[in-house]
Amino acid sequence: MLERITAAGAAVLVMRDTPDAGVSVPGCVAVSRTADCTRPRAEAIEVDPLAEAAAADLSGRVTVVDVGDVFCDAEVCHGVVGGVIAYFDHGHMTATFARTLAPRLAFGMDEALADRR
Repeated sequence: MLERITAAGAAVLVMRDTPDAGVSVPGCVAVSRTADCTRPRAEAIEVDPLAEAAAADLSGRVTVVDVGDVFCDAEVCHGVVGGVIAYFDHGHMTATFARTLAPRLAFGMDEALADRR
């Protein structure tokens, strides 16, 4: 699919899947300390076939944005980041947290479109 899109001249921005928290983060926060709402990075970062295909693309028209480092440090991924509940379940960002990523995503969009129009 990426090849068909890029062959048509379009630039593509792929956002890598968010880390999997493994639990319902709001539920965890409600009954536990936020420090308990973490998951080892090695478990939380799952295979993402679309991001892998995008990273392997040779057209020069595909950009991958990975926000994993926003959720995770070197050891664990956090369900609460900067005092904001990051997930509304086990793997989908809350709207509030997604808004905090706007500058990073804007940079990714600018990079994806630069010199590719």
